[in-house]
Amino acid sequence: MWYAWFEKGQGDTITASYVYHPCNKRGRHTNDRYNTYYMQMNTADATWTNAPGKPLAMPIRKEYADENTMMFDTHGGRVTRGTCRVDENGAPHVFFRHDKGQVRYYRWLGDKWQQPVTVLPGNKRNHDGDMVVHSPTHISLLLSYKNDAGSHVGYFNSTDGGLTWQKALSLLSAKNIAFNDISSIVRNAHPDARLMLSSNAYGQVNEYRNMILLGDKGPVTRPKKQTSNLGNRLELFRQGRAKGK
Repeated sequence: MWYAWFEKGQGDTITASYVYHPCNKRGRHTNDRYNTYYMQMNTADATWTNAPGKPLAMPIRKEYADENTMMFDTHGGRVTRGTCRVDENGAPHVFFRHDKGQVRYYRWLGDKWQQPVTVLPGNKRNHDGDMVVHSPTHISLLLSYKNDAGSHVGYFNSTDGGLTWQKALSLLSAKNIAFNDISSIVRNAHPDARLMLSSNAYGQVNEYRNMILLGDKGPVTRPKKQTSNLGNRLELFRQGRAKGK
C-alpha cells in the first residue's frame, strides 16, 4: 500500500511524492511507512514518468517502484509524506517527515536527487507544513514545530538549494497550546492569510478547537465576541462532566 501526496506540477502535470506502507499480515493496521518515492503524471494523456522522465508502467508495485521511483531507502526508518512543489524548470522540491518528526528536504538536480538535508531535528513531536519555491535555489518551508519554549509556526529559508537553512522569527508562538492540522498554503493567497490551522490547550478535554488564519504578519484577528459560535455549549459540556455524564 502507498501513502501519497499529490500536487500540481508544471503545465499539465501532477506530482506524487509517496511512501510505502507494508500491510500487516495479521490484518491489523500499523504506522509503518518506509522509503521515499516520486513520480509525476501528464494529465494530457494520463501517462506517468519518474524524475528523469522515464515512462512508468501502471499499476506500480513495490519492487518496480524501488527500481524506478525511489528517492532514498530509509532502511527500515519510519517516514511520513510531507509535500512537493516544483520550480520554474519543473524540477521537484520535496520534504518528508522522518523518525521522531525530523523534517528532511530533497531536491531533483536534473540527473539525481540531492542528498536529503535536515531542516528540523526530530524530538518525538510532529512537524508539518508546506513549501514555497521562489527559485531553484531559494526555498521556504512554513512549518509548525515544538521546542522547549512552546509551540510555534514559522518559516525556514534556504538560498543555496537547501544545503543550509535559517529559521526566521515565529509567526505564531504559545506555551501550553498545541498547533495542529496545519493546512496547505492557499493557492494565490494574500500574504496576510496564507493558511489555516487549529489549536487546543494541553489537557483540554473537549473536542472543540480554535481555528486560526495565519499570514506573514501573524494571525488574522477580530473582536473576541465574533470569534466563537459555540454559545453555551462549552459550559453545558463542563456541567455534564461535573455531574458525571
